[in-house]
Amino acid sequence: MSLEPDVVSDILSRLPIKSLVRFQGVSKSWCSLIKDPHFIRKHFNQSTSSDRNGGILIKYCCPTARKYGISFLFHDSFSPLSRYEVPPQIDIRHLKVVGSCNGLLCVANDSNVNSALPIYLWNPALREFRLLPNSLFGIAKLRGERISGVAHGFGYHPDADDYKLVRMVYLYCSDRPCFQAEVYTLRTDSWREISATNYLIKETSCVVYNDRLHWIAYEGGVKNREMIVSFDMGDEMFLESVLPDFHSAEIRVCMRLTVFKHSLCLINYYGGRAKSFDLWVMNNDGTGLFWTRKFSVGPLFGVERPLGCARNGEVFLEKRCGRMIVYNPRTEEIVNLPILGLMYTCELHLHQESLVSVYGRNGTLEGAN
Repeated sequence: MSLEPDVVSDILSRLPIKSLVRFQGVSKSWCSLIKDPHFIRKHFNQSTSSDRNGGILIKYCCPTARKYGISFLFHDSFSPLSRYEVPPQIDIRHLKVVGSCNGLLCVANDSNVNSALPIYLWNPALREFRLLPNSLFGIAKLRGERISGVAHGFGYHPDADDYKLVRMVYLYCSDRPCFQAEVYTLRTDSWREISATNYLIKETSCVVYNDRLHWIAYEGGVKNREMIVSFDMGDEMFLESVLPDFHSAEIRVCMRLTVFKHSLCLINYYGGRAKSFDLWVMNNDGTGLFWTRKFSVGPLFGVERPLGCARNGEVFLEKRCGRMIVYNPRTEEIVNLPILGLMYTCELHLHQESLVSVYGRNGTLEGAN
């Protein structure tokens, strides 16, 4: 007795990705079903709604081996779920996770901004990765030209049903600042130049929120004029937003953009050996955008910097010794995580495992969420 195709599809859509990868060898029909774009969307939506296959991805540099590793933690308990093995073709000595989106990781090498370094798309759950085409502005080409900084942003735009990678280059031409920008789309598998802005990205970590990529930047490279620069993945235009009015006499040590309970959030922290931090969220009352301070924490001894927020609002912090802790603003409890890395090497990303292919033939999620 055989089951109806719809019943088989419904059963398989509730299974873990590791099982589905193995089941592709059961039959040609199962293999075709698991690779079908409609099934991929169905499985992703099932996983998201039931909170399966989702968690916290943490990149860190091992203090003994001096090589980067990536751990995947449960959303709620923050206990280790798995450790991703980085493909040997990717240089793990200078690993940077640009972003995580629908199960895809964009991975770059940030060891030397003046070289045409490779960028990869990687789906760890499928053990599938690919090298992207060379960018348009890979190296300094003219005499007297030198690249001073590079920033990336990676996200998915549901209306275009496409993944986009933005690369901004800040360089000097005969000692004059110049700005270049380009965008890669998975559908076309190619780069094209876009209108650049005169912003120097201060914090190269990028936050995806409301179909836009966000960075903290300096306007025109002037370091006392800070703001938030965003890239709309729909109309491919750069926009700017003001920062909160901190009203603090303390010297700001660091600012970190993140998402706090479905709102764009900025964590500002300050102090010496004992640091305090304020968490601000952006609001929109219909007349315009404004910031509200949600809560303040500290002083906390031994804490070096914030890394971001978990799905339920917990704040991840990096200690001076390289260990990571989690602060729960509701209970005011602090929990130590079983991760030890070199200081200033840790990155945090929310990650949802999926069947999305890095090759794009079934790599879109139109209608997801």
